[in-house]
Amino acid sequence: MWLLIKSMNRFFRALIVWLFVAVLAGCGFQLRGSLSLPPAMEKVLLQGVAVNSALAIEIRQALVSAGGELVDDRSQASAVLVISDDRFDKRVLSVDSQGRASEYELHYRLGYELRNTANDVLVERQQLDSIRDYIFDPANVLGKGAEESLLRREMRRLAVHRMLERLRSTCCGK
Repeated sequence: MWLLIKSMNRFFRALIVWLFVAVLAGCGFQLRGSLSLPPAMEKVLLQGVAVNSALAIEIRQALVSAGGELVDDRSQASAVLVISDDRFDKRVLSVDSQGRASEYELHYRLGYELRNTANDVLVERQQLDSIRDYIFDPANVLGKGAEESLLRREMRRLAVHRMLERLRSTCCGK
């Protein structure tokens, strides 16, 4: 009898999980990072940034994970992504009693537009801004430097993902 109850418990748990997944799939839920590109963006030429820059590497990774490709030759491209702005600004938010910075704000700006290979604008110039603040401890300069570097990478990665989501929703059909 105990085994029957235990197996029915397991069955009902599995049924509940299956129903939950079915409801999520039915409402259009997608895991973050699962992005599909329109056919006009499957092969993208990148302009405005160096090929080996952190931004170009992040864009390449995001395109590949979305089923696209970053190409080096205009004749192979289906679209041209023009980066007009890629910069971080840092400012002091607060100081301690000795006048040393104790909190900083990072501001990341990414400006872009999408063109076709004939140089016609597909998506007008847009700008993404991201702001994060963090506490700085002068006694732990190395650790806080690593934290800032990690924060910069994450802000860049999220901006690239947001950019591709915007381009997917505004360019060339969905």
